[in-house]
Amino acid sequence: MPNMDNQDIEKRETAVQQFYIPDPFARSGGLWPLNTGLTRARPSYHIGPRLLEYFNLHFIRDGQLEISYSGQHIVLDKGDVFAMFPGIVYRYRRVGSTTTTELQMTWISFDGPQAEQLLNWSGFTPDKPYVRQVVNTELELVLRQLYTRQPVDERRQVEVCSLLYRIFSLMIRSAPPLRSAGQEVWLTRCMEYMHTHYMEKITVHDVADYVSVHRVHFSKVFTERTGLTPMKYLQKLRMEKAAELLQADILTIEEVALTLGYPDPYSFNRAFGKYYDMPPGKWRRRVSDNPT
Repeated sequence: MPNMDNQDIEKRETAVQQFYIPDPFARSGGLWPLNTGLTRARPSYHIGPRLLEYFNLHFIRDGQLEISYSGQHIVLDKGDVFAMFPGIVYRYRRVGSTTTTELQMTWISFDGPQAEQLLNWSGFTPDKPYVRQVVNTELELVLRQLYTRQPVDERRQVEVCSLLYRIFSLMIRSAPPLRSAGQEVWLTRCMEYMHTHYMEKITVHDVADYVSVHRVHFSKVFTERTGLTPMKYLQKLRMEKAAELLQADILTIEEVALTLGYPDPYSFNRAFGKYYDMPPGKWRRRVSDNPT
């Protein structure tokens, strides 16, 4: 990027900004801030050509801005947002004269392995790096917290990272129900849900609700695909984990029962005995006497 004289920049805009240096803790995450700022642009405001090595978002809070990239020229209005991707040359300038509304923008530069995915989920791509009418009242409040100048300590680093995620959560459009994504998708997601939460008190109804599929249809398709009903599949997961915990011989039987979400040792003993044809205490002694 060509160097610009500070006086030249001052003729174009009034800006406040804050810089962040991502430490090893920040870089161990998925997203971290590099700098944030607020711009009030003068009629002569224009930036570029500009090429970044990181990602950037500009939130237009008032006025109009024209952006140019890859042969495209787009005029954005209040409430619109544009993104800058690494390796692409951008130019942007204020639209209008001294009698038109002043251009005001909040911007944030950031990086991290999750950055591009979050931008994509929010509707930004290198070919179309803008989304219209995104800035609402809730997002405006988060942006105000973002550019407030404060000492950059560990607390502020964590706070800004959380604000970054909050911004993306407000920009990402609601996804369609999983059922509309097709059978293979919601089956995979329900399996992931069951493998993650089987040690808690989840029911077949909870799993069907998670993938937004009617319980009867869910049970029918699941059973056809796996050869087990959803309830028996959950039981299988719990019993296999119970056997693993009993073999480790670290927890008492009561502790194993509670770990797997059973309300008391009696209900666990009954479920285990029905599955393995022997109570958990006997199963543990047999495994202990015959280690593999």
